[in-house]
Amino acid sequence: MIIKQLTKIQQLGFLKGNCNSLEFDGVNEDLLVTPSSNFDIEWTQPISIEARIYVPSTPSTKFEFSKWRGGATTKGWFLMCLGYNPSSSLQGVLRFQLRQAASGYIDAYSTDRVEFDKWNHIVVTYDGSGNNTGITFYINGAATTKPNILSTQGSGTPLGSGSISSGTIQTTEDVTINSLVNNGNWADGNLESVKFYNVELTSSEVTELFSGTSIPQNQNLLLNLNIGRSVFNGSEWVVPDVTGNNTAISRNMEVDDLTTNCP
Repeated sequence: MIIKQLTKIQQLGFLKGNCNSLEFDGVNEDLLVTPSSNFDIEWTQPISIEARIYVPSTPSTKFEFSKWRGGATTKGWFLMCLGYNPSSSLQGVLRFQLRQAASGYIDAYSTDRVEFDKWNHIVVTYDGSGNNTGITFYINGAATTKPNILSTQGSGTPLGSGSISSGTIQTTEDVTINSLVNNGNWADGNLESVKFYNVELTSSEVTELFSGTSIPQNQNLLLNLNIGRSVFNGSEWVVPDVTGNNTAISRNMEVDDLTTNCP
C-alpha cells in the first residue's frame, strides 16, 4: 500500500515538495519544447535566457538550450555551459552563439566560470546588435567582464569573425534543453528552472532574479519552466510552462529523475 501511494504521488510530481529538479545523465536525456516556432528569433532581436543549474565536476556539458541546425547549412542559436576539465581554460564557462551561416555568426564565451558541485544561477543577455560586445553573461548575479570571442580562448579563430550584419538565423529545428542533438551533445547535471525573455534584461533585473524576486519583465517571458511542478505521465516527465505558451516533455527519462536536489 505504501509503495502504491508513493508511486501515485511521484506521478503527480509532488513527492519531494515544490523545490525539485530534474537530473540528466549526459547520455540521451533532454527536454523537447514545442511549438518551436515560438523561438524563431532573429539576430536583430534582443533576448535573455535564465536558468538554475547544478554543475557536477564531470567532463560532460552541463547545460544546453538550443534551436540549432547542424551540417552544411548550420544556423540557429544555443547557450551552453562547458564541463569540468582542469587542463582547459574553457572549463565551466558559458558559451552563446547566434549563427546565420558559416560566414556570419557571433560566438562568445564568458570570462568567469560557474562553480562545480554547486547550484548556479546563469543568465545571458543579447542586445540585438549582431556583435559579441552585445552579449553579457551573468553567473550567480554578477556580470562577467565583456565576453571573449573564440580566438582569445586559444581554440582558433571563428569563421564568422564575431559579427552578423545580414541573413537570417531562423530554423525549423526542434527546441531542446540539455541536448544539442545535431552535434551529438547531451548535458548532465540538474535543472531547476529555465526562462526565455524577448528583451535584454538589465544588470539590476538579473540581480533581482538571482535573489528570487519577481521583476516587471515577467510580461516579456516566452518560456518559464517550473520543474518543481512536473508530472510523470507513465513514461516521461511533463514540465509545465507558467506562460502557457509552450509544452515541454522529457525524452528518455525515468520517474526517479525528479530529485530533491535543488537551490
